[in-house]
Amino acid sequence: MAMKKSYTRVPRNMLSEDEDNYCQAWVLNGGNGSGAVATAWPHTTKWTAQARAEKSAKLQRRDKIQARIAELREVAKQKANEEFVMSVEELLYRLTLIGRASIADYMQLDKTGQPTIAFDRVTPAQMYALNECSVDDIETKRGRGKRTKIKLTDRISAMKLIGQQHGMFKSETTVNGGTPIPVALSPAEQLL
Repeated sequence: MAMKKSYTRVPRNMLSEDEDNYCQAWVLNGGNGSGAVATAWPHTTKWTAQARAEKSAKLQRRDKIQARIAELREVAKQKANEEFVMSVEELLYRLTLIGRASIADYMQLDKTGQPTIAFDRVTPAQMYALNECSVDDIETKRGRGKRTKIKLTDRISAMKLIGQQHGMFKSETTVNGGTPIPVALSPAEQLL
């Protein structure tokens, strides 16, 4: 004798486990409704993609589904921001490394007095300031040699951004009326 599958009744305003699985799959796969239906209801993999898409469209018309998807998208957005977006502290740290970088950090003199690249002395954090590095073989009147080229990221721009973050460089001030009033910059501020 075959056993009947029992179903638990879920109140109308709540999602069933399958509906919640659909919402999670929909968010994780970037809004592919047909794929989300197949994930939430495995038996639908036998259906055509069109039939699964129609079921997805029907689900998408429900307010509780839309609300759960919005909630999951917000959670995913926050998680992405925490994991992938630089914090203010990290950004300022990297800008500070760029602003403090010196070409001497990356070079050393060899036995003949020629500058060479010395990456063995450079910390991984100092590599943020490095924009370009190349070593070329060259021919000179004295014979063959090597030309070493190191280019650092623009230090002045990094320092400007740090200064702006700290409110150091203001070119105008507004008074209650909202009209900008030019402010004279010091010679040091004008250089930046």
